[in-house]
Amino acid sequence: MVTEAISNEEGNMLVYKKDVLTLGCVHLKEIDQKIYLGMFAVEPDLQGGGIGREILKAAEEYTTQKKTKHNLYDSN
Repeated sequence: MVTEAISNEEGNMLVYKKDVLTLGCVHLKEIDQKIYLGMFAVEPDLQGGGIGREILKAAEEYTTQKKTKHNLYDSN
C-alpha cells in the first residue's frame, strides 16, 4: 500500500512500501489547478502484480482530495 507522501515545493511523491522496502512511487505536481503525474515507477520484478494500479488509485484519491479542476496529466 502507499504508505508515505513526501511533500516539498516541487510537488508530492507517493511511495509504495512493504516493510522497509520501497516497491514503487509516483511524483505529482500541481500547476494551475491541474495535477501532473511523472516519475511513475514499480520495482521491475514486481511489475504486473497490481502495485502500479494501487499507486495510481492513490494518485487519483490525492487528486480528488485536492479538488483540482482537472484530473491527472502525464508530465511527459
